[in-house]
Amino acid sequence: AFFSDITECKRIERALKDSEEQYRLIVENAQQVIAKIDINGTYLFMNTFAAQQLGGRAADFVGKSLWDVFPKAYADKHIKAVRAAMESGEHVTTREIETVVAGKSRWYDVIIWPTNDKSAMVVATDITLRKEFEAEREIYKEQVFKAHNYAYIDSMGTIVAHQLNQPLTVIN
Repeated sequence: AFFSDITECKRIERALKDSEEQYRLIVENAQQVIAKIDINGTYLFMNTFAAQQLGGRAADFVGKSLWDVFPKAYADKHIKAVRAAMESGEHVTTREIETVVAGKSRWYDVIIWPTNDKSAMVVATDITLRKEFEAEREIYKEQVFKAHNYAYIDSMGTIVAHQLNQPLTVIN
């Protein structure tokens, strides 16, 4: 009979299993879009948050292409960024990219990393609320500017009226 000590092998298997479980927990609970897309624009993987953003479950989108999910103009723009990352071998960062998700306009900051298997990992942070707040802030900024101008005109009118009124009072 031949016996072999497999304690170390079992320890490594357990460590690998623990590592995979941590990975799944992080990726599936991340509040960011995480997806793997091949060179043809087909989804190979999508986390739960990404699927929820698109209005479904991950299984609904894996195997579908960007053109199945987004309007053609946006899908064309997205695949261009994915292919640029794959061709360069470097990550591509795109700030404030607009897209249409489930019929609504949304904004994302996107990072795309090429992988070794003719695909890319895409991580996108939804910044739609920030963009909406920025637009609202600009409206308020303009209103404050107008109010400031009106106040300035009002104070100038008061000064002019006072300057005219003083000589008239003396003459009177």
